[in-house]
Amino acid sequence: MSDREDFIVGMRHCGRQFLEASIPTLKAQRAEAKVDLYEPVGDEVLGGLFARVFRFLQAFVLDYHLWADDLGRVVLRMMLEAVFYMRFLSQQKKPELFLAFQQYGIGQEKLYKMQLRKMLEEGKLKDSPELREFIDSNSDEEVADELVNVRLKNFEDLRKLATDADMKDEYVLHYQPDSTVVHGHWPALRRYYLQMCLEPLHRSHLQPSFDLPELNPGLLARAFHLFIDAYKLWVDRYGLEDKVSPLVDQYFAGCDAIIAKQNAARASGASSQKG
Repeated sequence: MSDREDFIVGMRHCGRQFLEASIPTLKAQRAEAKVDLYEPVGDEVLGGLFARVFRFLQAFVLDYHLWADDLGRVVLRMMLEAVFYMRFLSQQKKPELFLAFQQYGIGQEKLYKMQLRKMLEEGKLKDSPELREFIDSNSDEEVADELVNVRLKNFEDLRKLATDADMKDEYVLHYQPDSTVVHGHWPALRRYYLQMCLEPLHRSHLQPSFDLPELNPGLLARAFHLFIDAYKLWVDRYGLEDKVSPLVDQYFAGCDAIIAKQNAARASGASSQKG
């Protein structure tokens, strides 16, 4: 195998070891958490956001494609947005905000069903029992005794929300610039998907690049930073002990050993070539 393949195999092995240790730990802590069974919306929203962050982390530690800047930054941006919501909702400590977050999402689902029904009536969609069942399902049933309005405006202005959550710097440093990657604006195309034509008479124009971008393992560190932020917000809600940080430390110790081994092999190869 090549050095890159050795590196990928070793890092994925560390990722599997981390998941094998962390998932049972998280499930045990979920069982310990004292959920408000009469008003569970806050627990459900915060738990769902945390599970979303963890799901993305799972993909990060196993799929080397996310260690490349373009795909990695897209997923990191989604993780960061979830942390914005978690910290904002946790700091505000207002049950009505958790409910508003839930209702906004339900409203968006209702809007989508209304649009599907219209397209079906216009003959733009192929009819099927599954489609009818989805369209006719009641999104409002999650919220007792209340019909949820469809809102076109976002739940909260995300920049303001990040500022209120004391995460304005993270918004400016990561969320805002990474939007160019998410939406495929010109700076992202130029950086990740174009390369200079090497034909001397072609005036150095740019052409599509189809190679895998350079891997950036530093993205893994950012992913774990966001995960730990989300994890601590989740366990703090229930007064639980931090049992995952030591597992993260073990993961990075294993990664460091792989990187050191690879660097030593390269140094040895360079020395033998000189000799």
